[in-house]
Amino acid sequence: MFDHNRYVSPDLCYDREGRPFQPQGQYFVGGATKRFGAALYRLRREDFGQLRHHDGLPRPIRYEEMEPYCTMAEQMYHVRGLRGRDPTEPGGP
Repeated sequence: MFDHNRYVSPDLCYDREGRPFQPQGQYFVGGATKRFGAALYRLRREDFGQLRHHDGLPRPIRYEEMEPYCTMAEQMYHVRGLRGRDPTEPGGP
């Protein structure tokens, strides 16, 4: 797939001086990667905790440590959906 640039978009972008460049956008199922679409889920308390890795057990990160950053990210990325509607969602401001 990548060896022959099979799914590279022929579309050009232009820099500030108007010079064209090819940003190597890829077309796949669902569209081109130049148009980023994402689902940003609210993290749950259960999403944090001890995970076993091949190198051993790292110190687990607790939800309470990350909650302020999760809330900040929700605001930055305009996460949609009303708090309080989902009975499985964590607490928060």
